[in-house]
Amino acid sequence: MFRTISQNWDPLVPKGESEGLSLALALHSHGIPSRIYELREPSFNEGGGLTLTPNALKILDLLGIYDIIKNEGYTFDRMVVKTDSNVKIAEHLVGNGKLFGYDAMRINRQKLMTTLREMVGARGISIEYGRKFSGIIAEDAGGVVFEFEDGSRESASVLIGADGIHSKVRQYLHPEVKPVYTGVMCLLSTADKSTFRFPDTDLYLPRFVAAKHGAFILVPQSPDGNTVAVMSHSQYPDTDRAGWDALRSSTDKLMAMQVHNKEEYPDFVQSVMENIQPETMSIWPYNTLPNLDTWTSPTRRVILLGDAAHAMPPASGQGAAQALEDAYSLSMLLSRASSQARYAASVEWWQAYRMERTRAVSELTQVLNDKRRPLASQRNPDADWRGREEGGERRQQGWLYMPNVHEDTLAWIEREEIRVDRPSL
Repeated sequence: MFRTISQNWDPLVPKGESEGLSLALALHSHGIPSRIYELREPSFNEGGGLTLTPNALKILDLLGIYDIIKNEGYTFDRMVVKTDSNVKIAEHLVGNGKLFGYDAMRINRQKLMTTLREMVGARGISIEYGRKFSGIIAEDAGGVVFEFEDGSRESASVLIGADGIHSKVRQYLHPEVKPVYTGVMCLLSTADKSTFRFPDTDLYLPRFVAAKHGAFILVPQSPDGNTVAVMSHSQYPDTDRAGWDALRSSTDKLMAMQVHNKEEYPDFVQSVMENIQPETMSIWPYNTLPNLDTWTSPTRRVILLGDAAHAMPPASGQGAAQALEDAYSLSMLLSRASSQARYAASVEWWQAYRMERTRAVSELTQVLNDKRRPLASQRNPDADWRGREEGGERRQQGWLYMPNVHEDTLAWIEREEIRVDRPSL
């Protein structure tokens, strides 16, 4: 989505659905009204599921959303990692109520979207559907003028691009930057757990099968755990958007790819392949963005967040979480930016703070994404499941799942207010 804020924090505008809706709710929670411009109609159903880790659920809790959705998804604390011969080699921690305040949750994406839209509507936040953003016409210290493909124009004091990895707003700041395909594609579908031939009495899911031809991941996403998201990963050559769209729409071809080399997988995985629901088949080519040197325009009146600023493959389950952290911390800062000087300082601090955080998460994501490749093509098969950083391995998950986003942002605001308001001697 993209959003705007008018001069004294009149409407802020978004575009791009889940990220934009969350941002609008975060802004509303801090007293900032907003407008949302969205290309797709509300009847559009993205389908599939979404994994929400404790840091994402903490933000949703602060926004009053968690209590509404907590019984709508499947909660779990770890991913069991096994070889194709059923030997357990790791347990990847993705949540834990006692350690991090929340278990992880896998939820149907449309259920979350419906909840977000209902909350946005109840708060009187305007959503204008069918508006295709074209570009920015002009900006200065007072605001931004932008245009839609039908030739209509709007203005606001701030435009926030939350319009995803193929962001049109980002093109204004970084016309040369394009998403980079990682070489790994995910086939997505669902299947019924009751049809699986488990190799032993251990029926635990989620499960990551580290297989010869690429990872095979099973994550329940219905509250009862019976509807299971099936994700298989393999290397696939890059193509253009038309090529990806054609592949996505060809169920027969996707099913053929899903069962390719079936006999070389263990019987457990074969049973999953045999019971995949064809109508749920889709693809997710894993793309990333190079690190951007700025997420804001020189006047700070155009701002990127979420995948538009730092898209990363979903291996760490942090795409939604990082967008929520972006949105919540930015909304806190904007609510206290009572002057142009404070506004500029707030946006500059936010950008540096969020860049440091997302680059650390991106390092972890690269390690975990590599583990989805076929075993023979993994770049670093001995890498720790918790990721690596300069100077050694990450030994605990607290840095990832318990960031002090609210506390850090509030502390900076208080320090800045003291600095600015202190009388000169």
